Amino acid sequence: TRAAHTLGMSQPAVSNAVSRLKVMFNDELFVRYGRGIQPTARAYQLFGSVRQALQLVQNELPGSGFEPLSSERVFHLCVCSPL
Repeated sequence: TRAAHTLGMSQPAVSNAVSRLKVMFNDELFVRYGRGIQPTARAYQLFGSVRQALQLVQNELPGSGFEPLSSERVFHLCVCSPL
């Protein structure tokens, strides 16, 4: 619920997105921990890759003032499977 609020999405929409990522990567990205969830090692690995990709975007936007780590904007990433 807190993550959904932070993302500006409904809780079912976040659950659906996480489920799609789980299928896409064929891996658990979060595990239950106490009353919440915790990212898996794979989730941290993906976070590093996405952070690098956002850094590349930032480098291509000189003078834009875009800071991906502090941005409150919502980005939707699409990954197309090979034909």
